[in-house]
Amino acid sequence: LPAEIIAALRRRGLLHTPQATVITDYDAHAFWANHPTEAFFVGQQGAAANLTHANPSISLDSISVTGIPIVPAFSEVLPKSSCIAKLGLNGNNGPIVLLMSSGATYQGRPAVFALYEQVLQVKTPLEIVVITGRQADIRSELALIPVPEHHLVRLEGFTTVMHTYMSAADIIITKPGGMTTAESLVSGLAMVVVNPYPGQEVRNTDQLLEEGVAIKCNDLYLLGYKLEVLARNRSRLADMQAKARQMGRPAAVYQICDYLAAGKCGKTDRSLAKSAMGNLSSSGARSQRFVLVASIVALASQVLTG
Repeated sequence: LPAEIIAALRRRGLLHTPQATVITDYDAHAFWANHPTEAFFVGQQGAAANLTHANPSISLDSISVTGIPIVPAFSEVLPKSSCIAKLGLNGNNGPIVLLMSSGATYQGRPAVFALYEQVLQVKTPLEIVVITGRQADIRSELALIPVPEHHLVRLEGFTTVMHTYMSAADIIITKPGGMTTAESLVSGLAMVVVNPYPGQEVRNTDQLLEEGVAIKCNDLYLLGYKLEVLARNRSRLADMQAKARQMGRPAAVYQICDYLAAGKCGKTDRSLAKSAMGNLSSSGARSQRFVLVASIVALASQVLTG
């Protein structure tokens, strides 16, 4: 909505500032195809075609295929073995499966329960990490579910080292939101997609399936079967992980900031842009999240105020 409002005000001559639009899904909805806009940053080439089709006034020259910007920590993580050691995981009990709890429900209760129970039914040994965030009540209930002897399980709450968990894992079971998807690809994770929201998440899923980095589970009661097939086929799993890394774009946030700092979108405060780029390299995942958001907001403020 803000991008549409700014473009509309500019068309009416009521506002005279450049703008850039960063699309954080792998498909570009017509909602984002606003003109005039000096620069678009998209996750993949198909999104550029979406934009120019939705609005012929948009030039391909204004679209940069950078990937989706994510926290810089994801481009600076340690090797897989180091991440496993740092987290205190076993690493020798089969594929490490990362299960993300979300707000989705299934048969009247949080979907994570059905997903977790399905994962536990897999006969191939797994090391399972369930991330529940601040949902301590859900984590407590999950702890009551018996775990078969051939599996290892860690129930993790809120964490500031998500990038480390992703780099340690082999498979992620998740909704295909744009940011989570981008982080998973950079981390080289094979993806098991569940509960995609209609629209953008379904289109993200289509892209992942086309690229060969994901499988989709339409019915949660089939998750155990689908995960079993993937866990047993190590060559297929390795191929999906390799394709994920190829699709990942860890430098997207730097490319976007470089573009803005160079003044290609319009007038910016160069010293602020330079400071923002320096801050993006600071350590600490939590501070990096804050710096990323603060830097982009500051840059946008400078652009919009001319």
